[in-house]
Amino acid sequence: MKNRILLVGYYGNGNLGDDLLAEVSIRNLIKSGKRVSFTRNKPLQIEKEEKITPVYSRSIVSIFRAVISNDIVMFSGGSIFQDVTSTRSILYYAFIALLALLFRKKLYLVGQGVGPLNSDLAFTLTRYIFERAHHVSVRDRKSYDLVSIWRQNDDVQFIPDLVFDFKKDDEILKGNNTKKVGIIVRDIPGLPTELTVDYYINILQVCRKYTEHLLLIGFHYSHDKELINSIISRYDPNLDVIYPNSYDEAEGVLTTCTDIVTTRLHGAILSMICRIKPCCIGYDKKVDMLAEEYQLPILKEAMYGFSYQNKSTLESYLKENNTMLNDANQLTENKLVLDKYLATLFDGKEEKVSL
Repeated sequence: MKNRILLVGYYGNGNLGDDLLAEVSIRNLIKSGKRVSFTRNKPLQIEKEEKITPVYSRSIVSIFRAVISNDIVMFSGGSIFQDVTSTRSILYYAFIALLALLFRKKLYLVGQGVGPLNSDLAFTLTRYIFERAHHVSVRDRKSYDLVSIWRQNDDVQFIPDLVFDFKKDDEILKGNNTKKVGIIVRDIPGLPTELTVDYYINILQVCRKYTEHLLLIGFHYSHDKELINSIISRYDPNLDVIYPNSYDEAEGVLTTCTDIVTTRLHGAILSMICRIKPCCIGYDKKVDMLAEEYQLPILKEAMYGFSYQNKSTLESYLKENNTMLNDANQLTENKLVLDKYLATLFDGKEEKVSL
């Protein structure tokens, strides 16, 4: 049995969602008796709690040595095979995957969201890698349909996003009787910065009609800070702002809210885990698909600005009771599917699971 695994992802860069993906993966790999190395930029909290080997993600020499010295190279969660945020990013991850294939390491692509792939080069590289991987699972229907065509067989698995694994059994979370709206922000691709600030100010203005208790939340400090500072300087310098750095911190923040408006995918997932139905901001297909799957309200096509229809959708959302106590069964099912999938991933059986 192959015990040495190199975990690859956008880890240690201050993005809460990606760091949670690393934590879920590392804990499950250690539970199954694996020796784990993982790529990261800055240290993660889990390094203090588990016996794992960090590999500096910006050192090609370190990456090269780590690929050679491990049995399996595993890309876990996220949307790293896309070229919207950066062309350099997909070339970097493609390089590591191709290196693994070159040295005949088993390549695992776990819980992936594929695309958008706008350039021919990105599409060709991604297809080549996914066709040759030892194991592939994806987190959304469009990725499943695309990768199933590439692999021309039935060995692609469709699983929930790995962050759903943070749901605790028989979890009872403290509610908040005072209406409070948390707004999880990020830049909106295709929308200039000034118009992005306008977009969030429009949301704040609508929310303030229903409550004075508003909170801006950033999941990626280095990327979100400038945007948030611009929002509060133009709207209200006294607005509360917080940047959670862990699951426990995020849970502590979200459970003080009665409503969550979120641009980030993992902001929506964590909100559901905390039993709050989120209102999504549709800046990307992965958010659109999550909203469709879980029947969540969504402010569509954010890249075109804040529309009258968006205003109407948001107002309807804020008038509702957005506690999700009656939706716990789906969250429990997601965790059961993930636990079953992760438990059999490396034991040679790789039992099929499905949503």
